[in-house]
Amino acid sequence: MRMLVKVLLVSLALSPVARADDALFRRGDVNADRKVDISDAITTLSYLFGGATAPSCLDAADANDSGGVDVADAIFVLGYLFREGKMPPPPGPFACGEDPTPDGLGCGAYTVCDPAPAVPTAPANLEAVSMAVDRIDLSWEDMSDNETGFHVERRGGGDANFGVVATLAAGTNHFSDGSSLAAATEYVYRVAAFNEEGLSPYSNEAAAVTWTPPPAPPAAPTDLRATAVGALQVSLQWKDNASNETGFRIERSLDAASGFALVAAAGANAVSHVDVSGLSASTTYFYRVCAYNDAGASAYTSTASVTTGVPSGTQIIADHSIVERYAAIPQRYIDEVKKMWFNLQGESHSRGYRNGLRYLFEADARFSAVIVETGAPTPYRTDALRANRALRNQYNNWSYGTGEQEWYTNGAGKTQIKNHITYCETNDLHIAAIGFGWCWDMTWYNSPGGTMDPVHRVRWAGSSVDGPEGNLRWGLDAEDFALTGNSVCMDTYLGATSEYIALCAAGGYTTKVLFTTGPLDGNYTGESGVQRHIKHDYIRQFVRADPSRLLFDYADILAWSNAGQEYLRTWTDTDGNVREYQVIHPDNMLNFDGGDADKDDADADHIGEVGALRLGKAAWWLLARIAGWDGISAD
Repeated sequence: MRMLVKVLLVSLALSPVARADDALFRRGDVNADRKVDISDAITTLSYLFGGATAPSCLDAADANDSGGVDVADAIFVLGYLFREGKMPPPPGPFACGEDPTPDGLGCGAYTVCDPAPAVPTAPANLEAVSMAVDRIDLSWEDMSDNETGFHVERRGGGDANFGVVATLAAGTNHFSDGSSLAAATEYVYRVAAFNEEGLSPYSNEAAAVTWTPPPAPPAAPTDLRATAVGALQVSLQWKDNASNETGFRIERSLDAASGFALVAAAGANAVSHVDVSGLSASTTYFYRVCAYNDAGASAYTSTASVTTGVPSGTQIIADHSIVERYAAIPQRYIDEVKKMWFNLQGESHSRGYRNGLRYLFEADARFSAVIVETGAPTPYRTDALRANRALRNQYNNWSYGTGEQEWYTNGAGKTQIKNHITYCETNDLHIAAIGFGWCWDMTWYNSPGGTMDPVHRVRWAGSSVDGPEGNLRWGLDAEDFALTGNSVCMDTYLGATSEYIALCAAGGYTTKVLFTTGPLDGNYTGESGVQRHIKHDYIRQFVRADPSRLLFDYADILAWSNAGQEYLRTWTDTDGNVREYQVIHPDNMLNFDGGDADKDDADADHIGEVGALRLGKAAWWLLARIAGWDGISAD
């Protein structure tokens, strides 16, 4: 042993062995058997003095961490084993339980050690679940035992970058986020653990979308208006104040305060309805309307009351209220109409009547019609209604294009109309119904001007081609000569039409002469539109004064849409009064393909195919009434 110690002393002169700083090992375990015992001291001495092979891990032999391997290391190990000396110091940072032997250095590690501080391991399996319109729940696995806590980060809802929304204690594995979340919005989350050494890697990202809130009940409709349309129809209009309704419920009662019952439903965005369900003539009804959706119903409108009209009896007035009742014409009256000649005179606007008959025939073969625009009128037949504007003129041939100068402004023209009726009725060309299809005669050529009418508070407009004083604007009656300088007036038209009625009565002709209203084209608005409306109402009042008179109310038919909505505009007169007047409904300017007749008026009637079809339906209803149908019965 003395010799061995002597050899050890000699070894003090050896140069220190360089350390391998990247090696993981337990100092003193020279022979790498995962324990420190006397064999490690012997291995060191044998290496130093006995010529043995160098230890596989020289840093392990540097038990006292002096920077070299010498006899002091063997003594350090022996002191640790037999004299309660210090435990050999660790070599540097390594985790407890690690066995880095595979690195080829052969330096094993003991489980009895103090690990060096390290950042936590990243949380795993993050999940996000939406729980409400403003809440998302998170859960994850805590993969560390050395975290101080967790940071929860979020992006979404307008934030492009992640931001911390919560800091949680160690050991937490769930979180409920209710911090300023918007409904129906996607949010993305990630979680990291942290301690004094820093932040772990982030977990996986997890996304969830907050719930869409249930719909709120719609806003209540307002401004309910109820208008009687004859004896058995009521037109309803209201203002739609909602954008989320499924539809509307229309309720009716005979009492203003109770007894309301559902009579109809209308779809979303509806603003009108025509009630024809179980109504009685001369009866007062009360209506209210509410909007509804999946969340419930709105409040009701204010109640609107209306009294239906008296039965029309023998008077025949074709206005907007009868348009869709053409479908109720019994077959035997359809067959009677097919024997008729409908001879509606006029210029370009009168084409609308005939185009409408054509469109109805194309849509429903029951309503067959033969329309000609040139040549002699079609001879009598029983399989199709004949319609044209043929006029037997002073030259004993047929012309097309009767204007105001033939129908009412000029004496010679009126004589021509009378001769036409007489010729046809005495030559086996019976005219079932004849009338005048107005053009722009009430508004065109002469815009409002002259002296203000003191009663109606408008200036008159219109044309009177070939009138006694020339082509001038005109008013209602003879008193308006002082305002317009024109003896032609609405009474002139009414008088001429009445003369033709008297002619037929005197001759025993069964021809029905119709009073008519005229166009409502939207390019005549403001004061011009108001004075036109006054003229139309003047005709209506005249007709209603005598139940034997017949009216085809062209203007009213086209002021209303198929959906039952009337199109009105307003004009403020010089007294500050707001005046309403009818204008053709925009829907009635549309063709069946959705095109606008203002841009494509190939049929030259100045209205859309939709509007013309309404005229055709009304014409069939009127002619069936002339044939004897009461407008109600089904046979």
